Amino acid sequence: PHNILLDSEGQPKIADFGLAMDKQNTFLSGDNTALGTASYMAPEQFSAGNINERCDSYAFGCILWECITGRQPWEECHNLMQIVMAVGVERRRPPLPKYIPTPLAAIIRECWRQNSALRPSFKEIVERVQALKKEEEQALAFKAAASLATRSPKSAGRSPKPSPKAKSPAADTWNNKWSPVK
Repeated sequence: PHNILLDSEGQPKIADFGLAMDKQNTFLSGDNTALGTASYMAPEQFSAGNINERCDSYAFGCILWECITGRQPWEECHNLMQIVMAVGVERRRPPLPKYIPTPLAAIIRECWRQNSALRPSFKEIVERVQALKKEEEQALAFKAAASLATRSPKSAGRSPKPSPKAKSPAADTWNNKWSPVK
């Protein structure tokens, strides 16, 4: 997404979260000035709903969806009113591919809830993502431990040693290509 910038250490920073709070300057105010992108705007931003930080939770769900699918939400829509109809009136959301891990799909669905009061706060989102990361790290550690446990005790912890007579193909190439002229 265009609103995600990387800092000097490569950490992502979202450039326009919090813009939903400036309700007087949305495109719905009649001055044709939109803050944010319609594809990421929460349903209440298209109406007279309560505009608060939970709009950013909705947008974060859209960003996760885009990062996973590689597509911008509602790219099939040709104008703003199609997005307003889909999100605000018909209460539709972009389809979640089946390959998205269940816990991550759950976070996206919760961020996309119609009722903003039921959306997770960013504190809750961060806690859940950190828990998922920890689970993934534990699963990888378990897999590595299981792999080590299935190795024979005789070879555990040792690298195979090449036989003294074995030559590497690279050594033969070197010797054949660069042997001294006699």
